[in-house]
Amino acid sequence: MERKILRAGDGKMLTNGSVFAITIALGDWDRAENYREISFDEYEKMMATEDKES
Repeated sequence: MERKILRAGDGKMLTNGSVFAITIALGDWDRAENYREISFDEYEKMMATEDKES
C-alpha cells in the first residue's frame, strides 16, 4: 500500500485543527484537503490561545 506524504513549505507547519506537524503521512481515511499550511507564528498564537482556555 502506498502512503501519501505531505510536507509543509519552509517556515510552515501543516494542521487540520488538532494535528500540527511539518510532515504528515496520511492514513487510509485521511485526505490532503483536510490540512492547510500555517506559519510558526500562527501556531504559537493558536497554542497561546489554547493555554488560556484550559
